[in-house]
Amino acid sequence: HWFGRIDIMAVAGSVAKGLIPLAALEAGPFAAVVDAVFENLLSGKQSEGGEALFQDKRVGSADKAALKVGYGSLVSVVLAAAKANSDSDSFGGTLEENGLSSAQITAVTEKYTASREKLRLLLRKTAINLPHITDIDWKLDYFLESNQLDKVGEPNYTLQMTTEDAEGKQGQVQVSCSLAQMQDLVSKLKDATKRLETLSDN
Repeated sequence: HWFGRIDIMAVAGSVAKGLIPLAALEAGPFAAVVDAVFENLLSGKQSEGGEALFQDKRVGSADKAALKVGYGSLVSVVLAAAKANSDSDSFGGTLEENGLSSAQITAVTEKYTASREKLRLLLRKTAINLPHITDIDWKLDYFLESNQLDKVGEPNYTLQMTTEDAEGKQGQVQVSCSLAQMQDLVSKLKDATKRLETLSDN
């Protein structure tokens, strides 16, 4: 049986921590950020939203650094959720884990639910044509018998990846690897994650 399902939202985990200062905002500035995120994502102007946000009267005297971090993090998390086609409960769980209140979660998830299909359509239109991974399952086996004596008793991992192309069609890719190969893969993925964190911090 497959086990150890990896939550695709975990990919955005480090970025999601930027939601913490967003959760501390008062109702006015928070609503301004949420509106700016969805308006700009749906219009394809997410990179411009940060500056336009500061012109919103609801922002008032809110800390600009917190607004900028919160805006960027919410954009990333919303896109990650839309790419994974996460439902409102899964998406809301990520928001809750990063300190948002029930009222704040409701405000964001309502907009996300209303916008999800349009966001996924926009993502398919703008994404590169290579399939991307939407889910990974894994299982661990041990060789109890083998024609090669050096493999007996060794762990063997099987990874099954679900992919989705630009047209929304799903596929399956299965890979088998040894413990050493799995450790190497995990190390390289951690390195890639650190590089992404560095870019997001800048």
